[in-house]
Amino acid sequence: MQGGIGKTGELIAARFLIQKGYILVAQNYWTKWGEVDLIAKKDDVLVFIEVKTTTNNIYQAEERVDAKKLEKCMKAATRYLQDGDHENEMVRFDVIAVTLNEKTKEAQVKHFENITM
Repeated sequence: MQGGIGKTGELIAARFLIQKGYILVAQNYWTKWGEVDLIAKKDDVLVFIEVKTTTNNIYQAEERVDAKKLEKCMKAATRYLQDGDHENEMVRFDVIAVTLNEKTKEAQVKHFENITM
């Protein structure tokens, strides 16, 4: 897991998902092909989530998730599905962008559902 800002963003994203009724299944699932920050479940859908965090408004956090990053996330998700009993499970990929205001300590969270490359 990333230290500092990244870790804080992932914790905020996890709380955000739980408040929206998701069940957190795993955090920081690592494979040799990549990592999935959060894996959650809602309404019988297994959701693989990439979390990006920033502390400035120059670049939006979601702009930092490129096709290469999504591909790594999808490869790791494929490994997760192969390792478990997820044969007929519905799956989707989401991005959660967290912007932290260092002065006010407030966070803005944006949830982008069903991301494709």
